[in-house]
Amino acid sequence: MTDDRAALQAALEMVAAHPTAANFWQLGNAYGELNQWPEAIAAYDRGLALAPDDPQLHFKRGYALAASHQIPAAIAAYERAIALDPNFAKPKINLAILWVDTERQAEAERLLQEAIALAPELPQPYANLAVLWIRYGRWPEAEALLQKALTLNPRYAGALANLGKLYVQQERYAEAAQALTQALTLDPHHGLAHWHFNVYLWQVHRHDHARRRAAAQRYREQVPDDLRATIQYASVCMDSGLGGEAAAQIPRIEAGMTQPAAPWDILYQSFVYALPHLRDDRPRNSATGRAIGQAYRDQGLQPLVASLPKITPMPKEGTKLRLGFLSPSLGAHAIGWLCRDLWPALAERVETLYVYAYGHAAESPILSHYQRHSTAYRFYPERGALPTVTGILEDMARDRLDVLIDTEANLQPLHPLVWLARPAPLTVSWLGFDAPYLSADHYWLGDWQTHPPDADPFYVEKLLRLPHAHIACGGFDCDPVPPATLRQSLAIDPEAVVFLSVAAARKLNDATIAAQLQILQRVPNAVLVRKGFGDREAVTALYTQKAEALGVDPDRLRVLPAAPTEAAHRAWYGVADVVLDSYPYNG
Repeated sequence: MTDDRAALQAALEMVAAHPTAANFWQLGNAYGELNQWPEAIAAYDRGLALAPDDPQLHFKRGYALAASHQIPAAIAAYERAIALDPNFAKPKINLAILWVDTERQAEAERLLQEAIALAPELPQPYANLAVLWIRYGRWPEAEALLQKALTLNPRYAGALANLGKLYVQQERYAEAAQALTQALTLDPHHGLAHWHFNVYLWQVHRHDHARRRAAAQRYREQVPDDLRATIQYASVCMDSGLGGEAAAQIPRIEAGMTQPAAPWDILYQSFVYALPHLRDDRPRNSATGRAIGQAYRDQGLQPLVASLPKITPMPKEGTKLRLGFLSPSLGAHAIGWLCRDLWPALAERVETLYVYAYGHAAESPILSHYQRHSTAYRFYPERGALPTVTGILEDMARDRLDVLIDTEANLQPLHPLVWLARPAPLTVSWLGFDAPYLSADHYWLGDWQTHPPDADPFYVEKLLRLPHAHIACGGFDCDPVPPATLRQSLAIDPEAVVFLSVAAARKLNDATIAAQLQILQRVPNAVLVRKGFGDREAVTALYTQKAEALGVDPDRLRVLPAAPTEAAHRAWYGVADVVLDSYPYNG
């Protein structure tokens, strides 16, 4: 018998002999050590029947209720414990944790400050207050709090995990790796530490796909019940080009959406993006996207929006539009290149053209182009989500926008917070991905090819369609390398038909690879050139394996490494006779 089982047996015998409130408290604790939360709650209830004003029993009952995801009941239990003993620090700490992701963040901060004053020897309130301050962008204070928690308990894996997260945000990557590695050494089953370590690898070692897959696999093995682990594993497989393995995770992830505490933010920002690349089933993908979008909006976004500045859109004045763009990508980025020639023409047709950018803004000729052709190009260094969004909204209020357009709607976590706050009478998402599944008061801008006439019922947003194409561009800069020279560098016959696929490996799947190889089967004098970010070795092995199964000579395949510059990459388009786009979601 394990120690925990032995403790439970002893507690049961004690209750049978002496059914007191104190013994029911011990019995509830014993059940809790075994994660038997319904039994623990029942034991605390029996104790409270004997001692209804015992704050310890109310506190432990609240903990068991929270562990069972019965959050309103847990809040009531913690509040009762505090009412009975205002100097009891632990229920204040736990109640604050439940309020961190709600509109009651100010109260959460107050409770944690009170807990620190009441029990300065406890490390938890310091660490939990640091989580709030990371969100508020108060990074030096957050670091000091986490270091204080670690002084009180050097083996506090949760504090180390959040310290690693903070260091990643500050781009202090060596310190992040050290903190997260230490957290996982102390507690190999710590889900938050695994998550932030995987985020660190994405930031610093993005193209070391084998290392990232190994870390994601360890996460899945060590914390098998953490749905985030499966989502992360699927995402890393996608980035590598292993679309088949990523698609195999869909049933597990969709089943996990029924969990009481599903990670809606991760499901929204990662899984909704992945689905159309992996599964060619619009009705099912739409149903999943809508369910995730609604839960994320209601449980994750709206409580934060409630804490943001309130903006009253100004009435329209004049005939020309006051237009704003929310985008981190109007620079040296695919979206920046696509919109480059549009910008001067757009600036001529509107009253004002504002850009609201954030993150990193490396100086470049194309960034200067956008700054030159905008009324104002406002840049916001990221200092946590809430202060960044607050600054953007305050400027938008002063700019009196008629229309706000954002790019990459569900790929940028800040964007829904901005446009759900209604900083303009009309808000529209455009480019980067599909409609965001969040608000019927919002619009999506596409065309009749991207969104045919029968597409509307599958979306939450209202679909707007440009008559010909959803983006017009005037060409791209390419290195002046003759196509014949590039063909020769790949040992391709001058008379061969060259098919080119340039989508990133995350848009690869088994159906796409099979379709491309079947085309080679039917065109004897043809070669497939494959290029795009991903695990080149894994992608080559996939193509080779499937080519051999179809009887296609693998020597007719060329899988290229990444090019050093955008212009060098684009030169490869000149090699192609036919470009093959990705499917079911395009490149």
